[in-house]
Amino acid sequence: PSKRDAITGLRQDLPDRPAGDAADAIKPVVAKLFVGSDAVRKEAVATVTKLGIKDVGPLLYTLFADAKQSSGIRVDALFALEALGAPELRKAVSATELSADLRIKGAGIVVGAKLDPKGATASLPRLVAITDDGIVSAIERQYAFEAMGKMPESKEIDEAIAAQLDLYLKGKIPDALKLDVLEAAKARAENAKLKLHAPLREKLKAIDTAARAGEAKDPLSRNREALSGGDAEKGRNIFLNSAAVYCQRCHRLDGQGGDVGPAINGVAKDKTREYLLESIVLPSKQIAKGFESVILVLLDGRTVSGVLRSKTAKEFTVVTAENKVIVVPKDDVDTEKPDKSAMPEDAVKKLSKRELRDLVEFLSSLKEPAK
Repeated sequence: PSKRDAITGLRQDLPDRPAGDAADAIKPVVAKLFVGSDAVRKEAVATVTKLGIKDVGPLLYTLFADAKQSSGIRVDALFALEALGAPELRKAVSATELSADLRIKGAGIVVGAKLDPKGATASLPRLVAITDDGIVSAIERQYAFEAMGKMPESKEIDEAIAAQLDLYLKGKIPDALKLDVLEAAKARAENAKLKLHAPLREKLKAIDTAARAGEAKDPLSRNREALSGGDAEKGRNIFLNSAAVYCQRCHRLDGQGGDVGPAINGVAKDKTREYLLESIVLPSKQIAKGFESVILVLLDGRTVSGVLRSKTAKEFTVVTAENKVIVVPKDDVDTEKPDKSAMPEDAVKKLSKRELRDLVEFLSSLKEPAK
């Protein structure tokens, strides 16, 4: 830190501080750091490397090998082993081939493809075969596309992805794989280090042009790749913990959250994936019954807006975006008019396409009402 105190402006000469103290503070919680978000895991890798913490490999491998852990945590542990270049990585990758968990098996495909740069060419036919095989699970194919997007320069990879884009344009790519095909192509098309052997950019442009042209008839055309194939576990984490969208501020899950929007337990019982996607992308198109918004202009010029919870002969009860209940006497109201949904129109802009897909997957799993 700076030697000048940010509050008082006084100079303070800080003595040297032993790195061992920081290492000792990190070690007890290092397992939790490595199963955090990509950003946290990246900083954790940099931290343990800078502090010379050499013994995290066995810890991460134990976490990966623990069948009682969720597949998400085990996959994160595998990618952390890769980031550290830990000796345990090869043993972990070998174990993924025998795993019955498709997410772990898929993650092994990604890591295994990059494990030996000199032998990367040998893994290409396998990756191409996986992505082109309609019998292989969608999850494994998703991970294979991710690996292909990150591979070094390869005519075989580029041509394989170009062929998938042609199928995409013909409407022959499964919904669960659409986003993965696009992201693999974009990863290669936007990598300045690669000399492409196939016209990926032109095909991506054609797909984008078709989506834009279809928006007039289909407002979801540019987001349909988020309809299927997401990770419900990650989607739940976005709903509960994403500071960008903070869904639980307005919606209840398992009895916890706000009342500005409808509770989401059981939302998928009679709602399609298209409806759920539309509710995020175009929140004002179909507002859930009982959650219509209103703008009240008062006689003194003030404005009250929010979800109209009730209206009687004497008063309006409105729930604001801040989840505050306001009761307005009807005699104080000059005009009343409907408003857009209380859900922010730009919520979708704060999510990546992958996050949007994960959120839709989570919502579509909520078929039972809250207990």
